[in-house]
Amino acid sequence: MFRQVALVSYGTQFLWHACALEDWYRHAVFRDARSQFRSLAGNALLADDFTQWLDQLRRSGAQHLSLHVAEKLRQRLPPAQ
Repeated sequence: MFRQVALVSYGTQFLWHACALEDWYRHAVFRDARSQFRSLAGNALLADDFTQWLDQLRRSGAQHLSLHVAEKLRQRLPPAQ
């Protein structure tokens, strides 16, 4: 979870051109982490590294990232009050 929050926070700053990847991508929270980014439709591999994924998003004009609970996890969570 910490890795996801860090990626959304730093990644959004990267998309805003407020920081460079070199400023944060080697942070300890990302150490020994291997992430694959896939499309929802067809599960096609978009990127096998978060730095590649962020670069693709920036080139496509993305402005921010957001964090959402995965559907499998949502099924195990109690309903919001």
